[in-house]
Amino acid sequence: MKVCEIFGNTLQGECHALIGLPMIFIRLSGCNLKCEMRTTKFVCDTRYHTKGTEMSINKILNEAEMLSEFGSMKNICITGGNPSICKDINTLIKALLKKKYKVFIEDNGSIKFPEEYKNCVVVCSPKYYFNLKRWMFYKHNKPNYFKFVYTSDLHEHILHFIRRYKISRNKISIMPEGATRDELINNSERVVLFCYQHNLRFSPREHIMIWNKKRGI
Repeated sequence: MKVCEIFGNTLQGECHALIGLPMIFIRLSGCNLKCEMRTTKFVCDTRYHTKGTEMSINKILNEAEMLSEFGSMKNICITGGNPSICKDINTLIKALLKKKYKVFIEDNGSIKFPEEYKNCVVVCSPKYYFNLKRWMFYKHNKPNYFKFVYTSDLHEHILHFIRRYKISRNKISIMPEGATRDELINNSERVVLFCYQHNLRFSPREHIMIWNKKRGI
């Protein structure tokens, strides 16, 4: 399994229902989508995920255990990249659940969720491809929560997605675009206005607000 990074001593910074939870993160390498100006009109802020190292499941578990403060911190988020493309993802999830971790998944939702996702809390961040004029989303996926990065280009597309898939508003977080603290601050006001107009929940990106561009936190 190719892993970009494993880190702890941090918190979940996105999705209104989860913000503030102490968390260990396992960032897997690889994604089936390319978020770039030609496709999504923004550039992926975790492009470094491709620079990963092959690790066994046992090695991943051992690193997680070292970060869990002797086993007392039991929240783990598997992110990417896109975890659902990893052929060993079900094995990893089963191993973590056996160790009594509560497993959270961050996934773009573009392909069918792996079987073990049903035992996790899944947060889906769908991507709209402007060049194809459609959302890259597998319609039968049923995540627990959705999060959208708001841009002015996406305004109507987000609303259409919510209507099309009949998503309850208490499952939706709308976040400002930005990879730095200043960018988030500059973009937040327009997102708050959008949320107010459409009765949606604004979600900050707390890890960026606290640590700015710092990696591995």
